[in-house]
Amino acid sequence: MTATANPTSAMQKKTPSDRLLYLDALRGMAIIFVVWLHASSYSHHEITDPTALFVLRFINPGVAFFFLTDGFLFARHMSRYQEFEYVDYMRKSAWRLLLPWLIFTASYGMLRAGFESVGFFTTYLLIGHSFTEILGSLFNSSFAMQMYFLMSLFLIRALSPVTRHLVIKGGLAALLATVVYIIILNSSNFKLGTDPVTNAIAGFQYYLLGILYFHLDGIFRRRAPPVALSCLFGYTIMVALEVRGLLPVSAEILTKLVAMTANYALYLFAVRRVGVLVRLGQHTMEIYLLHAPVLIFGVALVAGQVVTNPLYLHLVVTSASLLGAIAAGWTISRIPRGRFVFGGASRWVAG
Repeated sequence: MTATANPTSAMQKKTPSDRLLYLDALRGMAIIFVVWLHASSYSHHEITDPTALFVLRFINPGVAFFFLTDGFLFARHMSRYQEFEYVDYMRKSAWRLLLPWLIFTASYGMLRAGFESVGFFTTYLLIGHSFTEILGSLFNSSFAMQMYFLMSLFLIRALSPVTRHLVIKGGLAALLATVVYIIILNSSNFKLGTDPVTNAIAGFQYYLLGILYFHLDGIFRRRAPPVALSCLFGYTIMVALEVRGLLPVSAEILTKLVAMTANYALYLFAVRRVGVLVRLGQHTMEIYLLHAPVLIFGVALVAGQVVTNPLYLHLVVTSASLLGAIAAGWTISRIPRGRFVFGGASRWVAG
């Protein structure tokens, strides 16, 4: 089942670390559409054209690709290095994920409280609430919609003693675990909320998929074009069946997984043509943390005075928020120890 060299034998030697640029490109596209999704509520614009919906749904799996790439990279690392120190891994994960979550959640919370105290908002999430309610707002990312992801990924990484065995046992075990988990999750009464826990439960299926893709890496690399085309065709058929009511709602996850696989294979052989996405994907942490809620709100407030067309406003808010987050991330990273707030995110300067 394992398409690459057997991971257990690969553990016997260390190989040089190298970036997988196609994964960076996938993250780059994902972060664009995370900003696009968040910008929609600020621009009051919703896509209704069937063709546009078809394309956007195909290229926009949201944060699913962030979970997938983390699972893949975890499996890749585990296949190379025999030693695994759980405490050290979680300590580094806390620095990388929980520290930015704490810094930005607290910062955005204080800003929100300040605006609420002067009557800027009509809805109060912090002022006048009990300490328990405030903690609930912080935990559920009520005023910083994207912050849940960091804690969700940390919770998933806490399961590394289990997921590590799926790397060691090989592709068949990874396939079985992924299929069983996806079936159980999507056939249950599970409800996705705004909290990190339910998002970790939902995101774990994509993390497992990343581990499975690691085991299938050889097949993907040898047959990326036909895999991409086959999955794109399958996605088209499934969406057509959905439109005609011939595919049950429970099968939506299958449509999404087929689209993700098509994207994965497409980026694998087309990465040289998407250099901008690669660069964006190497700095998703900064963009993710900075684009909302303050920046995107400010951009929408200013742009809304000039742009009246909802679609154009949506595009302007997305583009300006993305560029603003890049500029802010670059500026902060240039400050001594500035990358501390991003959990030690990668450098902006070339090389």
